[in-house]
This record gives sequence, structure tokens and C-alpha cells, in this order.
Amino acid sequence: MSCWTLSQAVRGMAVLAGAVLCAGAGSASDRLVAQASFGGATYLLEEVGSQGQVRTPDGLAKLASEVRAYALAATVEGWVATAVAPSRGGARLALFTADPQLRRVEGPPASAVVQASPQPVMAGGEWRGLLWLEGGDERSLGVRMAERRGGEFTDAVWVAPPGGSPILAPEVTVLADGSWLAVWSSVAGGDEDIFYSWRAGGAWTAPRRVHADNSVPDVTPALTAQGLGAIAAWGRFDGESYRVRTSRFAQGAWVDSGWLSAAPGAHPYFVGEPDSRALVLPVSGSDAWALYAVDDAGLEALGQWSHASSIRPVARRLGGRWNLEFAP
Repeated sequence: MSCWTLSQAVRGMAVLAGAVLCAGAGSASDRLVAQASFGGATYLLEEVGSQGQVRTPDGLAKLASEVRAYALAATVEGWVATAVAPSRGGARLALFTADPQLRRVEGPPASAVVQASPQPVMAGGEWRGLLWLEGGDERSLGVRMAERRGGEFTDAVWVAPPGGSPILAPEVTVLADGSWLAVWSSVAGGDEDIFYSWRAGGAWTAPRRVHADNSVPDVTPALTAQGLGAIAAWGRFDGESYRVRTSRFAQGAWVDSGWLSAAPGAHPYFVGEPDSRALVLPVSGSDAWALYAVDDAGLEALGQWSHASSIRPVARRLGGRWNLEFAP
């Protein structure tokens, strides 16, 4: 999941340059955008100044200067990184992969001037598709999806067409039965709510709320597969601050799981491998980070770590235990 809002992702970008693979340790990250793991290997999507790069166990893969890095996924042979680049007064998807050689991938054709928030769709270490936002401007975006077959994207379809209300923070996962589940936040009825659509059998369901309608903001969802279903976590305003609310998806329906904890926070995100996942939560108003393991019962609290670094920590599972590693 990216830290950037939609407005930040669309504005302030320069033209995409080429991609260069660099060996060696490289410099420290100015900002850790995302991490991904598969087969014991961990990859980090970083921004150093205006340079996007993927830190691998073997070195650095430099994407391009002035590209707004967005998301990262690990594959059987390497990784997939997504970004946004300017194009003709709007923004276009910029996709890179290393399998194992670094190359730029042609994205799905655009039907509008703005594309944003690209999320790779992964299953078993394979790149199965892409979910992203698209529309005439950043306040009239819809959710769009394309499958990836034989190294090429299929024709894109609308998961949620533009409807005049801002859409932010899309997330997508593939469930154990092979169906796809997507969530995002959108303004509805005067406040933000979390919506979802489920693709089982080839067609996406009409978008509906993950939670009951309410009069408070629900923002920045995170999503991961769990068992035969999935878990969603997001920030909800409780009248004084934002706290994380969770819900479980099973057999086509959501079941509310209540508040994650009393700690304030609005930007949870999931990390780890397909069979070993954790949720990380930056605790608002402090230098603390909370960590939760995903298990059959839901989310198990593992503790909090405090560090003065402003850079997102790296979550690793070593010897059967999760830990957070902070930049010096």
C-alpha cells in the first residue's frame, strides 16, 4: 500500500526516464513506499529524492527519476513495481518487473487522461492482473481492472465506473477459491465510506459498503486474503480521533470484527508472504508502530515498537517471529 494520497500521486511529476539495474548496497531510503516478500526474499520499494528504486537481496533496481512509486509485489522470479508518470496533461501508469531481468511493461490502454493508484493482482507468486483508478480528472475517477495472460493485459473493464464522487486507496487480493476481491474508499452521503466489489465467476458485483452506513469518515482501507476469505482494516473517526476498524469477508459477505485496538491510527497496511501475513499500524501522535499477526482467528497483537525515524519500518518474520526493523 502507498502512503500517497490521490492528489499527491497525480500532481508534481516529471517525465519518466529509462530504468537501470544497479548492483551494490546503495544509499539509505528517504521513504519506504512498500515492501513485498516471496520464497524467503524481501523486496523494498523506496524513494530517494525523486528517484524510485527497488532494493533486492542482490542490489538496487533503479526505476526512473521523478516517477511517483506506488506499489510493489513479489513474484516467483522477482518482483513487480507500479508507479505513476505524467502524460499529456494527465497521468499514466508506469509498470516495471524483474523476472529476473529488469524491464518496463506496457500497461493497459487508457480511456481517460488520468490513471492512478495501480495495484498488481497476485496469486501464488504470479502476476495475474492490475487494478487502478481512471477518469477525466482526480475527482471523477472510477475503479478499473485488467487481467494478465501470457504476458499481456486483457481488455480493461470497470469495477466501479466514475460516478462524480472522489475514489481513493484501492486494494485488491485473490482469495483461496481464485475469486478477486477489491476495496476502496469513496465519498457517499457526505462522508467517506469503504466500498467493495467481488469477482466470482467472471463478473464483478455492484459496489456496496463493507460496513453499515454511518455519518463518520471511513478511510484508507488495507486488504489481505485470510483462510477461505479476507480481512479488511481501515481508519474510522470515533468522534475524537481515527482508530482502526476491521471486518472479515467470508462466503460473499462481510462480518464486522470491531475496533482493532484503542490506539489511534488511520493508515494500516499488510505485509508478508501469502501464507504468513502481518498488519502494521503507525500509531497517530507518537513514534510508535503496532504489529499484528494474521491468523485463523483474525489479528493477533504482537506489541508496539517505538523509534524516532520518520521512515516506515521493514517488517520481517525470522525464526517464526515477526519484528520491525527501523532505519538508523
